[in-house]
Amino acid sequence: QTRASSHVAKGPGDSLQLSLPPSHHHQVFHLPRLPEGNAKEGYPPSEPTEPITTKEDNREITKEEVLSYKVKELSSKYVISEELARCQFGVVHRCVEIATKKTFMAKFIKVKGTDRELVLREIEALNVARHRNIIYLHEYFESMEEFILIFEFISGVDIFERLGTSNFDLTEQEIVRYLRQVCSALKFLHSQNVVHLDIRPDTIVYSTRRSSNIKIIEMGQARLLVPGENIRLLFSAPEYSAPEVHRHDLITTATDMWSVGVLAYVLLSGLNPFAAESTTKVIENISNCEYIFDREAGQCLWRTLR
Repeated sequence: QTRASSHVAKGPGDSLQLSLPPSHHHQVFHLPRLPEGNAKEGYPPSEPTEPITTKEDNREITKEEVLSYKVKELSSKYVISEELARCQFGVVHRCVEIATKKTFMAKFIKVKGTDRELVLREIEALNVARHRNIIYLHEYFESMEEFILIFEFISGVDIFERLGTSNFDLTEQEIVRYLRQVCSALKFLHSQNVVHLDIRPDTIVYSTRRSSNIKIIEMGQARLLVPGENIRLLFSAPEYSAPEVHRHDLITTATDMWSVGVLAYVLLSGLNPFAAESTTKVIENISNCEYIFDREAGQCLWRTLR
C-alpha cells in the first residue's frame, strides 16, 4: 500500500495536509524552465522576464470553431517569448499577440504520420469544449511537420503544487468547490457526447495562483462517443482509469465519473483506494474493484458528496 503523508480534513475549516508520492504526480505544463541552450530551434532564448501576474479570463464562451493559419504566418501575429515547459508531445512558450498585446501560451507540436490525426482530433475536441472550466484554444497554425496551438495564458498550478504555498488550505469546502467545477465541465462535455478520459490532478489547474477557479488543461484523450465503437487508450495515470479502460471494454460517460470518484477520495484522504506495490497490481485491483476504504476518509467523502 502506497500512502501519502496526510491527515484527513474533518470539516469545512480543517486543512488537509497532503504530500503524494512521486508516482502519483505527472506534471503537464508546470515544469522547471530548461537551460537556455534548449530553446526551440528558430526562436533564440529571450531575456528573462519579470514575474507575470494575470487576471481571471472572463471572455465570453463562443461556439465558433477556432481559425487556423499556416505556420509561416506565426511571426507576423505573435512574438514568441521564453519557454515555459516541455511535455511528452511538445514545447510550451509564452507568446504575445501583436495586434492586441495579450499574453497567450503557444504549444509547439512536431508531427509525422498518424500524429497529425491525433492533434486534429484534439483540436476538434477543444472546438467542442467551449466551457469556462476548460482551457480555451484561441487559434492554431499548421504545416505538414508541425502544429502550434495558441491557448489562453494560465499562470496557476495544479492542486498538489498549490499545497506548497502559504496562502492555500485544502479544506473540504475547497474540495467541494474544485470538484463542482470539474463536474460542471464534464456535464457540458457529456451533453455533447464527448468523454474526457483523462481526469486526474495534474490535468486540472487553477486559473491563477490565487484563484479558486479551475481549468481542465488537457483534451488529448477526449473522444466523441460513437455507438458500438471500442476505444483503446494509452493511459498515463492508470490509478485514475476505470475498469473498462483497463479491460478495453466499451467506454461511456460513466468512465469519466469513475475518475472523479477516485480524485475525490485522493483529495479527501491522501490515499488512492487502489494503491499497490506495482502498476500491474493497481490495474488488477481496479479491474476487480478491490479497494481500500478508510473509515475516516469514507465519512469525509460522504460529507463532501452531500
